[in-house]
Amino acid sequence: MAVQMVLLSQAVWSGWNGETVTIYPLTGIDDAYLAIKSFPNATGAVVALEKDERGRVIGVACAAIYCAIAPYDAEELVELAITAFEGEPHLRAALSGKSIAFRSIQFPGFDLSYPFSEEEFGALYGQIYVTYGVAGRA
Repeated sequence: MAVQMVLLSQAVWSGWNGETVTIYPLTGIDDAYLAIKSFPNATGAVVALEKDERGRVIGVACAAIYCAIAPYDAEELVELAITAFEGEPHLRAALSGKSIAFRSIQFPGFDLSYPFSEEEFGALYGQIYVTYGVAGRA
């Protein structure tokens, strides 16, 4: 089954240790989100992790939270998200000139409020940072 997904929010990490996150809401997604929500779905994020010259993960560069119809193919989902990253100026700038590895993270059982809440997105980005940003865990 082909993946059907919509990116809901994007964030870029910056600062000395990548501890500062700036969230960039996406507009014009309400209809697509509501259509996907009418099917069994999953909320997750595709995370771009920065790697050093040895290939070790050193932190989070950027991420995008999505909603996808389940079941889905994780590899196809990451490929779709990478294409979306290239089309978003903030994400594209965060990836520029860096060695990047992409990961998919799921938020099982998490259901976003609608209309969207900036606090919920902030909490999810905090979870991403704790999972991947602290000490460059992958």
